[in-house]
Amino acid sequence: MKRVKLVLSFDGTRLHGFQVQKNAPTVQGELNRALETLFGGPVAVCGCSRTDAGVHARVFHAHADLPDDGVSETTLVKSLNALLPDDIAVCSASPVPETYHARYSVIEKTYRYYFWNDPVRNPLYRNRALTLRFPLDLERVSKEAETICGTHDFKSFQSSGGKELESTVRTVSECRLDTHDFPLCYLSITADGFLYHMVRNLTGTLIRIGRGKEPRTISELIRAPIKPSLYCAPACGLYLWDVCDREN
Repeated sequence: MKRVKLVLSFDGTRLHGFQVQKNAPTVQGELNRALETLFGGPVAVCGCSRTDAGVHARVFHAHADLPDDGVSETTLVKSLNALLPDDIAVCSASPVPETYHARYSVIEKTYRYYFWNDPVRNPLYRNRALTLRFPLDLERVSKEAETICGTHDFKSFQSSGGKELESTVRTVSECRLDTHDFPLCYLSITADGFLYHMVRNLTGTLIRIGRGKEPRTISELIRAPIKPSLYCAPACGLYLWDVCDREN
């Protein structure tokens, strides 16, 4: 057996996240079927993140233990892409040590949340970006985004229903708003880990701040003794943009 790291990209519009579900299409489910067809038996696949239904990925890391039957990584990529649906692609495959784990070897991940800020919707970004038809104070949003950087307890921005964690403290190394292609904008956030719905809740809160609907700052909400009511931005605008791990 050999452990192989797979770098994937996918359009999450019809998919219900990465993890296998009984009655819904998922990235892991489609990949499992392709690998089973290719190798003639079940193959376990582990991913770097579970991801929500509707979330996209430019870069997604996974690993699988495959039979050491002489199939090259180049052939593996071509064969899997021939078997996978059009909304999932294997970008590369590479051998890694047995100690590598797609989830636990991650050092940092970067997410981007895209939104279209214009009264008229753009059909080209349907299911690709959230349409915001009202004006936003983008300067204020940008300044608030910067305050997310640093090591904080982000429990206030974790949705219920997520996995119980020993710690909700995370270190954000970058959080910035990019408006260079306005009205298409995106929030980019890089951290050593993320809580359940953390990026979508932070984005939704920044949108409310930009509309003048949330009087408190991000810093005040992080320190709030009582968990605030949150607006979780829809999944359609969220992308897992990059993954940095020990095998990069």
